[in-house]
Amino acid sequence: MADAVWASAEFFARRGLANPSPEAPEIVVEVLSPSNGLTEIEEKKELYFARGVREFWVCREDGEMLFYNNHARLKHSTLAPEFPTRVELPA
Repeated sequence: MADAVWASAEFFARRGLANPSPEAPEIVVEVLSPSNGLTEIEEKKELYFARGVREFWVCREDGEMLFYNNHARLKHSTLAPEFPTRVELPA
């Protein structure tokens, strides 16, 4: 199960609200933590791309965002280009 996802209205029109869905949403986000390291994230990334996810995002513990499509790491999201490359909790 992903930490967070984003799916379009078209996705829900095709799949409804079934959980889990047989099809991956457009964007899957995983958050790195001491119990969820890079090796596990890499395995999850490949599984999600096999299920049809278009982008896979990783939020590192320091707030840095990593964006991937099924071919390579991206400088920023192509589906949500305005999304920041670093996220921070408000003070």
